[in-house]
Formats: sequence, structure tokens, C-alpha cells
Amino acid sequence: MISRSYFIKRRRSFLLKLKAKGFSCYTTLEDCINIGRSLPLLSKKKTLTCNLKKKTTYFRHTGSFTIASNVNWIVILKKKISKKFKYTVKKNLYFKYIFLKVSEVIPNIPSNFMYKNRPPSVVYLFFKKRYVSGVAVIYNTTTHFENTALGSVITFRGMGKGFPVYKNNSYSFIRYLVDFFISESLKHGFTEVSLPVLVKAGQVFRTGQLPDKEGQMFMVGKDNLYLLPTAEVSVTNLLNNKKLHLSDLPILYSSYSLCFRREIGGWGRLNKGLNRVHQFDKVELVKVVDYLNSNEGLILLSNNVIALLDKLNITYRVISIWGPDLSFSGSKQLDIEVWSYGQGKWLEVSSCSNMTTFQARRLKLYFSNKKRKHYPHTLNGSGLAVQRVLVSLLENSLLGCYKEVKIPCIMKYKYVYKNIGL
Repeated sequence: MISRSYFIKRRRSFLLKLKAKGFSCYTTLEDCINIGRSLPLLSKKKTLTCNLKKKTTYFRHTGSFTIASNVNWIVILKKKISKKFKYTVKKNLYFKYIFLKVSEVIPNIPSNFMYKNRPPSVVYLFFKKRYVSGVAVIYNTTTHFENTALGSVITFRGMGKGFPVYKNNSYSFIRYLVDFFISESLKHGFTEVSLPVLVKAGQVFRTGQLPDKEGQMFMVGKDNLYLLPTAEVSVTNLLNNKKLHLSDLPILYSSYSLCFRREIGGWGRLNKGLNRVHQFDKVELVKVVDYLNSNEGLILLSNNVIALLDKLNITYRVISIWGPDLSFSGSKQLDIEVWSYGQGKWLEVSSCSNMTTFQARRLKLYFSNKKRKHYPHTLNGSGLAVQRVLVSLLENSLLGCYKEVKIPCIMKYKYVYKNIGL
């Protein structure tokens, strides 16, 4: 949710940043801002009302309240307040109503850094390759969905496309990855939480998935519940309606969950196999930090994710996302992608975002510092999306032949090779 004072006072900057993000519903927004610009008149009403109270109190204490001239003066002042500012008061109530309605669909504005990157393209920040030392690397030139041998352990029989079935020891490897991701997050100070996969509409709204991603989520019948689109929703809502102290920050949570998305429009070769599925495994990292340290917190969060890819010897890149491609709630965003040799393309495995105060305002999450109310900044990122990492490992793996895929994994915190027998 956007700050009302920023909404009113920085009209030009606000509209330009919304335009940079691709928001185009300006009609109601312009009316709302124009109404808001007239609200300073209310301060004059408050001054006159305060003056009226002081005069009335003074006349009563001095016993001169019954004097005709004083009574007339008070009556005149009351009429002046009522007549001159009645329309302004009505306008204020109308503004509050419109603001609440508009703020439901207004996205978070991009940060100055993202806003100033005017070319509509990503900025490449980091690119790195890692190899397993002492072993000849032979890259898999076939995709994971074209490799017939892989079809015996990862299939889509039963529910069909988008709902993978793992057989033999293929899912045990996913469990090893999840355990590795969670264990590494604990080393960086995160607290592990396990939460339900069903969430309420209010929870999804507070994190910004509603109304933006309503068509991408699975709704559960008449109960007005949604299947979890990302663990960010459940984890962030742990702090709903909460007052913090500055000493409580930063708050770090990590959570593994099954995630469910409809992925409307996902079709064709680029969305085959495990590239885009309706049900997938993901570890989510969530941070709540002081508003002064959020940019540094975003870099640390992305470094935590990068460290996982380094240890798995995967080729990856980090890209800075420009305004139009930012998420609804995001103000600054770093995407981390891994290289798929079989498909010859990059696959996003994590999106680390700084939501600034957007989610905190919807959550009514704040902390007090020197008797002033401040909203913390919320950060989140995947650490990591397991199926996408698995695709990269399968297609970039060391191959003796197509009957065995040797993939580096961490079991009991030691580097070993886990064989997926095909």
C-alpha cells in the first residue's frame, strides 16, 4: 500500500514512476490526487476550531460568556467554519474512500535506481561458471524432456502436464536439495518455519498477490481459500498487525513448501517438462529489516542464494530488473538465473525483491523509534526453486552415458555424487 502523504505531495514523481512500471489506469488516480491537493485547507479549519475552543473556554472562566457581543462572535465563528469548510470536509471523506479503493490496485513504485534504468532491458550484473575439478566435463546436449531415459523416473502420467510424478530415487534427490537449501539458510541466521499450504484471501492481498495474480492461483471451492502460490504469503503474514521494536530487527525466516500456480498461457517447447509446472517445491527466504538498511539486505539475500549455486557448481547470472518487469509489490528486484545447456536458455531459479514499506503498510506492521512510528522494509527471495535447479543439474551434468546422470549434491554436509539410475 502506498503512503498517502507521498501520494499527495509528490504527484509528478509518483505518476512518472507508475508510468515506468507500466501502470496505466490514470483517470481515477488523477481525480484522487487532485482532491488530495486541496486537503491542506483542512489545517485552516483545525486552526479556527482550536481558536473557537480557546475563546469559549476563556469566556466561561471569566464569566463573560453571556455578554451578547461575545455570544455573537462565537456564533459568527461557528457559521464561518461550517460554511467555508463544509465542502472541504466532504471532499476529505470522499478522498479517503477513493484512496482506499485505488490503493488496492496501485502497485508499489520502483526505486530511483530501477526507475533511472530507462532502456527496457535487463542489466547484467554477474556471470560465472564453475566446473567440478579434476573431471572432464561433457555437457548434455539433449533437453530433460527429450531424453527418453529420464522418462522412466520423471513422468506426467496421472494428472497430466504440469503435475510431475517422480519414481525410483528421483524424488529422494529433491529431498536432498531441500535439506541442503534449508541447512544453508540456517547457517546464515534464518529461522525455519513450516506453514499450511492453504491461505485466506486477506493474507494473499496483504502480500500483493491479490488482485494482481488472482488468475494465476488455485481457489478452493466455497471456503474462499487459495492454494499457496509461494511461501512468502504465509511467512510474511506471521507478522500481521504486529508492533515491533527496533531491536527486533532484522527478522529472518526460511520456509520450505509445495507451491501451486495455474501458469495460464504456459505452452509450447519453452514450457515443457519441469520448466513450468502447476505444483513445485520451493524454499522461500523472507527478511524484515530497518528501512535504512534494506538495499544492503537485498544484496545479502541475493548473496545467500548465489552461495547455493556456487556449491552446486552451476553456471548462473544475476540480472537487475527494470521498472515494467518488476513484480506488483516490488520496488527493486534481482533475478538469478541458471543456464540450461540442453535447451540453450536461462531459467529463473530465484527472484530477490525489496518491497520497501508496501507490504508492511498492508500488514499494519510497524516499529517505534524515538516515539515515532516507522514501517520496516520487507524482502523476499527463493532459495531456491527446486525443479528449475533440478533441470539445470540434469542438463549440465556429467554424463557417462544416457543411462546414468551424476549430479553433485550435499549429503550429510559433504560433497558427494548422487546417481539417478535411469
